[in-house]
Amino acid sequence: MPDGVLDVLRVDGLVRLKLFAAGLVFAGVVMHEAALPMVRLAAGSHLYEFVKVGQRLGEFELKEPYHATLVVQAGVVGFAFQRGGVVSFGFGQGVGGSLGLAKRGHGCAGDEEHRGFGNSDELVHVGDGGQAQLTWQGRTGLAKRGLAGSLPAMFKVVITDLVAPPAEPEETVFADLAKVECLQARSVGELEGRIEEADAIIVFHEVSLPADIIDRLQQCRVIVRGGVGYDAVDFRRAAERGIPVCNVPDYGVDEVADHAIGMLIACNRRFLLPERGLKASLEPWDCRAVEPVPRLAGATLGIVGLGRIGQATAQRARAMRMRVIAHDPYLRPGTEKVFGVERVDFESLLEQSDAVSLHVPLTDETRNMIDADALGRMKPGAILVNTARGAVVDTAALAAALREGRIAGAGVDVLPAEPPPVDEPLVQLWREAGESNANLILTPHTAFYSVEGLQEMRTKAAQEIVRALRGENLLNCVNAVWLPEEVRERVLVGTPPTV
Repeated sequence: MPDGVLDVLRVDGLVRLKLFAAGLVFAGVVMHEAALPMVRLAAGSHLYEFVKVGQRLGEFELKEPYHATLVVQAGVVGFAFQRGGVVSFGFGQGVGGSLGLAKRGHGCAGDEEHRGFGNSDELVHVGDGGQAQLTWQGRTGLAKRGLAGSLPAMFKVVITDLVAPPAEPEETVFADLAKVECLQARSVGELEGRIEEADAIIVFHEVSLPADIIDRLQQCRVIVRGGVGYDAVDFRRAAERGIPVCNVPDYGVDEVADHAIGMLIACNRRFLLPERGLKASLEPWDCRAVEPVPRLAGATLGIVGLGRIGQATAQRARAMRMRVIAHDPYLRPGTEKVFGVERVDFESLLEQSDAVSLHVPLTDETRNMIDADALGRMKPGAILVNTARGAVVDTAALAAALREGRIAGAGVDVLPAEPPPVDEPLVQLWREAGESNANLILTPHTAFYSVEGLQEMRTKAAQEIVRALRGENLLNCVNAVWLPEEVRERVLVGTPPTV
């Protein structure tokens, strides 16, 4: 059999499709081929009632054995058959090209009756029976919105921001299932007219997906936030539209925990004060340049949010022989004991801690949780570290507390708006730090980053997209509880992951 050509043969009343590394038998159909991501059965002449067949092994009985069509959704190959006849299909002009159906009547290979469906003028070789006209009936199709008879070449995945083409590792993960379009948007306005036909969306942190953008999505099956926090996506509105929203909660645990501890040490040891203040005078070239510096061993670290990153931070702090306390109202009782952490209420944590590290998602509950009142409860020598979400902290109140010496220092990786405006209070103080002597460290949302961490994040985001497009269970759906029941059954439902 020539490479790239499918022949359907009638054998003793059965119709058997023979394809390299794949097999089908009619009317009981068995299909096993890891490279073909999704097969759907359409019973009847109008391609109604698509039924999923498993990726690796699926069996089903045809509802109507007299006339049926099987289609491989990814645009790799399609085939059809009708009782009493022999039908052949061929590939288009490469993966993702047009795909068509050509019917050959009774008789041997070489008979010249070929009928194409549609009005494409492209031709492919079909078996050894000559050329057959191809069809293309539109991009929305198999089981997307119940539209019959259309064969999409590939799904369309839109990456809204951050990533420039070529999109690797996404293109490798998607393989022949989907094509990638990188928008490199920096604002919501730049998304209009460019995402409406997306089958799936990956969004990072430079743009948001509010309700009015989600309402424009015509056929989206999933939105994946490439990262942990998902506050930039209106996930409840997406749920109302039946669109799962997922995140990648486990990609940068070590990186963020390292960053938080690094900021804590830098603020405690006052690394930046001599860096900023001694270059001109070189005086005083002794401990007076940084004093006072309290000992970290034996000091108390208060962690707000004891999820994956909070736990990793706790482990690092305990290795430094710090006492660790934590506040997390959603933590299962007893979990803190695994990490040698004492649970306390929020007010007690603020009052007891020599340093406070934030590891919470941005929600209505956590927005501005570190405000003037919370800062007023902290010790005068305390340090605040925020690697979570910028709006968790009232930055104007924090800047004022640092200026007035009401806390000893702060390390901040995230701000309410990014890139920040020039009038952001912490940015203004940071720029004046040489003169004000403020013990403030700002980093431009880099806590998550390492070469390996970024690769892991993008790979896992793409893998979640693949699961959605294949109709498989989703690992990290954060809006499952608000999804319609028929959609919720396709995701792994659980408590939305904490940071």
